[in-house]
Amino acid sequence: MEPKKSSEFGWLIILLGCFLIFLFVLRSGCGFSLGQHYGFNGEILDGLRDSEPRAQSAGRDAKIAEEIYYQNSGGENGGSYAGDLKSLLSLDKHLNEDGSVTFLFGHCNASGYTFTTRHPQGDRDFTFTD
Repeated sequence: MEPKKSSEFGWLIILLGCFLIFLFVLRSGCGFSLGQHYGFNGEILDGLRDSEPRAQSAGRDAKIAEEIYYQNSGGENGGSYAGDLKSLLSLDKHLNEDGSVTFLFGHCNASGYTFTTRHPQGDRDFTFTD
């Protein structure tokens, strides 16, 4: 008779499965307790987690596009900043990739700019100035 061989691969699969179950329970438990504490369910919590970074990220990308626009329009020798999203989209077509992120442009001229981004599911505005 041959001795039984233990399968290291089998133990690895079992360990990985236990780890994934642990992560699932941890995530579910945290989402549930936070939702209960703040009075909303995990779906809304997930929406808030996802929406604010998208608005902030779109604003950072627009800030880079503003600087490129300024340099392309003359820079320190009479350049100006863009005052609308359409002008920036010519430099970065992905700025409005998430159609829910809104841009509100304020003061924009040769000396600087101000704009704000917001996602309707988030509760924060992100203001960018130069």
